[in-house]
Amino acid sequence: MSKILVPVTEVGTVLGMLTNLPCNMTPALPGDKVLLVLWYKDGYGKPLYSFDLRNIQGKADVIWASELRDRVNLNIKSDPTAFLTFMGVEEQDKGMYRCRVDFKKSPTRFRDVNLSITVPPKEVVFLDEKGTPVEDEVGPYMEGSTLVITCDVIGGWPASEVVWWRDEKRIDSSWEQISPGKSRNTLKIEPLRRSDLNAVLKCLGNNNNQTKPVFSSVKISMQLSPVSLDISADDSWLSVDQEYTWECSATGANPPPTLTWWNWLGQEVPSVQQNVEEGNRSVSTVYFTAAIKDEGKYLTCRADHPALKNKLEVMKIIKLKYKPKLFLRLGRKIEEQSIKEGDDVYMSCSVTANPPISHIVWTHNGKVVNGLEGSGYKINKENLIIRNISSDYIGKYSCEGTNSEGTGMSNVVFLSIAYLPRCRAEVEYRRVSRGESIKLQCPVDAVPPSVDYRWEFNSSNTIRPLHPDSSGIAVYTPFTDMDFGTILCWGINQLGQQIQPCLFNIYPTGKPEPVFNCTLYNVTSTSVRVSCLSGADNGAPQQFALQVYPNHLEEPQLQPSKLINKESPNFLVKSLTSGTGFSFRINAFNDNGESDIVELKVFTLSVENQKHVSEVREGPIPVEMTSLVWVFLGILSFLVLLLAVAGVIFRVSTVYTRMKRQNVKKPCVSARENATSRTERKEDLNLMIIQNNPDIIPDKDRNSDERRKPRRNSYNTERTSQVEVRTRNGEQRVCLNSMYCTLPKKSTVDRSSYRIIKSSAKMSPSELPMLFQQNSLSIREESSAEDLTQQGREANLRDESGPAPAPPEFADTPPNSSSSLLQIIGEEGMVYDLNTTRF
Repeated sequence: MSKILVPVTEVGTVLGMLTNLPCNMTPALPGDKVLLVLWYKDGYGKPLYSFDLRNIQGKADVIWASELRDRVNLNIKSDPTAFLTFMGVEEQDKGMYRCRVDFKKSPTRFRDVNLSITVPPKEVVFLDEKGTPVEDEVGPYMEGSTLVITCDVIGGWPASEVVWWRDEKRIDSSWEQISPGKSRNTLKIEPLRRSDLNAVLKCLGNNNNQTKPVFSSVKISMQLSPVSLDISADDSWLSVDQEYTWECSATGANPPPTLTWWNWLGQEVPSVQQNVEEGNRSVSTVYFTAAIKDEGKYLTCRADHPALKNKLEVMKIIKLKYKPKLFLRLGRKIEEQSIKEGDDVYMSCSVTANPPISHIVWTHNGKVVNGLEGSGYKINKENLIIRNISSDYIGKYSCEGTNSEGTGMSNVVFLSIAYLPRCRAEVEYRRVSRGESIKLQCPVDAVPPSVDYRWEFNSSNTIRPLHPDSSGIAVYTPFTDMDFGTILCWGINQLGQQIQPCLFNIYPTGKPEPVFNCTLYNVTSTSVRVSCLSGADNGAPQQFALQVYPNHLEEPQLQPSKLINKESPNFLVKSLTSGTGFSFRINAFNDNGESDIVELKVFTLSVENQKHVSEVREGPIPVEMTSLVWVFLGILSFLVLLLAVAGVIFRVSTVYTRMKRQNVKKPCVSARENATSRTERKEDLNLMIIQNNPDIIPDKDRNSDERRKPRRNSYNTERTSQVEVRTRNGEQRVCLNSMYCTLPKKSTVDRSSYRIIKSSAKMSPSELPMLFQQNSLSIREESSAEDLTQQGREANLRDESGPAPAPPEFADTPPNSSSSLLQIIGEEGMVYDLNTTRF
């Protein structure tokens, strides 16, 4: 029997895939049909699949091998070829399959199918250069080192191809099969660069083109030292006592370095570190407040990293801007305790400042010192020089400087200068009673302080030493008039004895001087105010008394009343009887006695006159006179006039003789001074009589004003008057009482041209002769005037146009000065034309 040649069809598939094994079922004879289909594996044994159409009913009987029933199916609809379909081949399904088809008429047909199955690889395994399995990351490696890594693909048949990829690029395809089901590819990279950091290597393995390859990835880990280390600051120059932020940044390091700050003493400074992934950058921040002591010092930023054999460091110098710092001291070789008057001294001011100062300002006791000529100081850069020093330069010295950061002040140096004792005050005046002891302390200043004193009494008749006690205080007691005089004292210190002694003038105490310039004002029907100026107290506190005596001509039965004022001679007399006359007697007194009495005649107003005066004016009241008052005043005026005439005649002759003998001009007195006295005399004459039972009250309203008034010697206000005369060219004289008004030489006057510009009291031209008579005024005429009549007219015209100009300040006139029109000037600003007046 001949062997049948059966055609063979090769079918390859991959494990687990759908696989079709073909079988041609087309009959050789037309119209023939299939009766039986059988599939065998690896020979003719029991068929694994049977498809039988021989049943009379025409239904096919299908018989499957039990192991294939769920995985295999025969597809006969794909005429002319039928397929035995494996729903998912398994590795044991590979082998030779035979298809047998029996026809009704045609001969049986055989077909062999060789099924080969590819098994894909299962996994990828990475091994380092030491053969140690690694996952995900390999390393760390240092920059410049060599990377060796192996990729093994495990499982599968036939052997798998193993390929290395990086960044979607094939970098190594050299693989080998080292055992069934195991392929290998070893990758070598040298040298490693910074660009290899965190690079991802992918290994793929596959043995077919129908399934996805197996693969795995690994990342390259590297340790990289910092590429740079820098310090950045807010400002290259720092201001003292302000907070600044400094940053230290490291780039290019992996892993991030450890950054620390260190000061110049090797001490770590607290800081805050932050790692920034972007840019592979690490930042450490330190907060720094600068102080002057930090000038020129430095801070160091240090980076620690495993890739560094030595620590990486960067340093920043501290450059400060600060206000001046000054230190003042005495010059070298100058001992503070040995400076004395006459020495040359200098002080040195050392300055540290940034930015530098332009100049130094020196102060003495808080006042700025300049080096101008005559000031006693000389400034030379950082030195203050004082030549021939004296006690005026004692005190506190300092220096200061200013820059853009502010003003700095140095320490204070107190300059003490040794000098001889000297008096602190001028001459002291002491009043003491006989037998009374006074203690005197020598008022001296000295450096060093006085350790001894010398005392001496000096009068016109004797000089004798005094012996102080141990404390330097002298106790002195005058017993007789010869014990009053001058006491001198000298202080003595280490430099010697005081040159000019201190003086004490010792006077005996006495009774006070009388009051003067008394004024009566605000006279009403029931009250009067009295105000006087106090005289000298002569060394003892004084008080003032006012006694009210009734007018004995009218009220002889009234008794005197007395009032005391401890502060000033100002009184308010109240509760007086209207229309009554009184005598006010005022005097001062102290422990040494009483002054002379000043008497004032006072008349209160009647009730009717008081009402009339109150309606007319305010202030000092010139009250209306009654007939009785006029009679009284007439008698009084006649007596006063007789006394005045006699006095004037006597004084004129006496003064004229004296002036002629001495050929000097008498001193002039301001016309204003006597105006008050004349006005007061006039007011006294206009006062009404005070009534009985007075209630006298001191007038304290004027106390403060009286204290501020200068004291002057008293004089009789009722007998004092003054007239100032001047020529048109400005020469002027003041004539008092029985004094002559002597004009300069060559002064020509004419009585018809005399004018009164001002007088001490209001008066009419008819009163002027009496004014001259009362004052014994005369004019010495030495020559005739030219055209004085015309000058008088000009003066009259000037009077009509306005008040005469104020006279110039009094000055003696040279003997040869020329004069023209003579003018007489008083106090009230009244102007009179005396062309018709004769004296």
